[in-house]
Amino acid sequence: MKTRSWKVDPRYLYDFFHQLYKAVFLMKVTDTGYEYVQVTEEARRLGSLPVDYHGKAIRDIYPADVGDKLHIQYDQAVERGEPIFYSDRLPDGSDHQYVSSVLLPIEDDEGRIGSVIAITNELKEEMLHGMLHSVTKIDFLTQLPNLVWIKEELQNLLESRDGIQVQVLYMNVDRFKLVNELLGIDKGNDLLRECAGRIKELLPEDAMFGRVDGDEFVAVLKNADTVEARTAAERIMEAVASMTAEASGMRLNFSACVGISGGSEYAGSLIVNASSAMVEAKQEGPGTLSLHEKKGTAQKKMHQMKMEIELIEAVERDDVSVVYQPKFSALDGAAGVEALARWHSEEFGQVSPGVFIPIAERSPLIEKLTHNVMEQVCRDIDARPDIFAGSITAVNLSAKLLKKEAVNRVIAAPVEKYGLSPSMFELEITEQMLVEDMKSGREMVDYLRRLGFRVVIDDFGVSYSSLNYLKNFSLDGIKIDKSFIQDIDESVNPKEYQIVTFMMTLASKLGLSVTAEGVETIGQMELLTDLGCEYLQGFYLSRPMPLDELPEAIREGTEKIPGVWEKPAYGDMVADILLETERQRNEELQKLGVLQTDFSKAYDRITRVVSQTFDVPVAFIGFMSHSRQYIKSAVGLRHEDIEAPIPREKTMCTRVIESGKSLVLQHAEKDPMYKDHLLVQSGFQFYASVPLYTDSGHILGTLCLMDVKPRSFSSEDLLQLEEFTYWVMAELNHALQKRPQQ
Repeated sequence: MKTRSWKVDPRYLYDFFHQLYKAVFLMKVTDTGYEYVQVTEEARRLGSLPVDYHGKAIRDIYPADVGDKLHIQYDQAVERGEPIFYSDRLPDGSDHQYVSSVLLPIEDDEGRIGSVIAITNELKEEMLHGMLHSVTKIDFLTQLPNLVWIKEELQNLLESRDGIQVQVLYMNVDRFKLVNELLGIDKGNDLLRECAGRIKELLPEDAMFGRVDGDEFVAVLKNADTVEARTAAERIMEAVASMTAEASGMRLNFSACVGISGGSEYAGSLIVNASSAMVEAKQEGPGTLSLHEKKGTAQKKMHQMKMEIELIEAVERDDVSVVYQPKFSALDGAAGVEALARWHSEEFGQVSPGVFIPIAERSPLIEKLTHNVMEQVCRDIDARPDIFAGSITAVNLSAKLLKKEAVNRVIAAPVEKYGLSPSMFELEITEQMLVEDMKSGREMVDYLRRLGFRVVIDDFGVSYSSLNYLKNFSLDGIKIDKSFIQDIDESVNPKEYQIVTFMMTLASKLGLSVTAEGVETIGQMELLTDLGCEYLQGFYLSRPMPLDELPEAIREGTEKIPGVWEKPAYGDMVADILLETERQRNEELQKLGVLQTDFSKAYDRITRVVSQTFDVPVAFIGFMSHSRQYIKSAVGLRHEDIEAPIPREKTMCTRVIESGKSLVLQHAEKDPMYKDHLLVQSGFQFYASVPLYTDSGHILGTLCLMDVKPRSFSSEDLLQLEEFTYWVMAELNHALQKRPQQ
């Protein structure tokens, strides 16, 4: 095998060879020649170099006859891009007359030869080959042995120590390709080196540890059993999980999957088995550990094989059915649907799509399966225009089909066959499909949209690539993964709330529609509606339904959308008026996008001035949706108390919103109407609040003062507080005017 130039840090390679050989030269390639960068003491002595050699060129130091000969050798190494071996007479004054040298060309980041390592010694050619062979076993990024070295040394160990018990750990850092997309290769390489360092610190001193490739590492534990290997793997996973990085203001978390194997006398089998176990772990999800077990693995593969055979037969018979889950507009309940494949097996019962879709994706079966689903969907739309008219039908598109020819056969052909418009369909693809090959992904998105299909990102956010790549694609929308929706409920998780808010703000700036999937409670629906989420999908509104049951499911789900605003306890006519006023107020709130807009810079200045003007410890500005209050700026309140929205019934401001009038409580504990309120029970005695009116007459929120002590507040004070609302609304209008238009 021909050894060519290396693309590696030349100083690292210099340090590496310095540990093996006494006379090593690091030379910089310039337009005019070769400059000395760093040499060992023995090299300086052999070459009769001056003490101030650094930065000087060969021809600056040696006479023309000597310098020209050296130049010829270096030129050959640079031009050929491969090691050059030669013997020559040393300059006068050296202790030896002849020595052998090898010149190793080193590429820079742009692929040009930027440096040359020269090793001078009394070398035999076989010694040179041995040296070059050792270099090929180094991973220069992490300075660890590579897989070739690990495999050879492991096999030597197994052959030299009969009966030794070893365990192999094969590790993969989850989603690291996406981290590279977000942070760049250089930062990604730094994180890989950090990861390698953390893992190495946790391993026993006699363990072998190396980098396989990319984001994968392998370790060999000597004289270890399965329990010890599992313990080591768990510690490694914890160490990787403790790593973090920042990207576009969000923290990226890391995880790793580990496969473990033992019980073989062959290094190759141990490594392959550990790798297979790691793959199984990744199928279970990030941060998972899997142990290779011969019997269990064989049984699992047999089970999968039987299921695959039955799935093939089911697809051929067109036995995979289609159900539809409605998707509702948060404003008016108008619905679209998502088409979902369902398979009931005679042997395995109802099989989850999460099981049979990956099986189909391992072979061309996925194309036939997707074609059957699309054919059925088009047939249903053609047969029941009363259900599908004016709505969008979403269909999932596998990464295996993200090619023009496959799309034409599987998606476009059935649409054309039934005379339907591509604009009636929305194709859901995962973000990982795009970022793994951004150029091809961008071309496919553009192609699908040219055909007339809408294209949205499914499971948005799960791959951590979401902050950077969206602007590179001409997408129509995103579908926030249900894992982010689960903790948004009555007891709001501030972290999840902030993440979802950020996603919606990002989508709004890019002009993308937003769908939240996995909406399972009324609390989730209310909060998402407040944040301006356009479309809602989940079991709270409707489960996936067969075609015949779809109209009723759509009707029932639609009724839940306006039903979130409960009628006050008044007469019917008054209740209807109040309900319509509240509906219009919330519509204005959503139209303006107030809850998604950051006013902190301007509003923090206002709340400070208001607090100082009235000498009151607590001042805040809040906006009120139909179910929650959102504090946009506050003085005197703890951050954790206002980070997440507050249920409306727990605030006094709701009384101001409902009445449209200011409210002042100088000594709340003595007021029979408010003495039992949660705020009063928590210690607040003074409260003053004025409404924030828009030009169209809708109340969006309140400007409030609070104190734990009773205090007097005159009508002049109230008038002055009301005057501050003009400042608040002026800043609001200014911020909204600066916001990018969709």
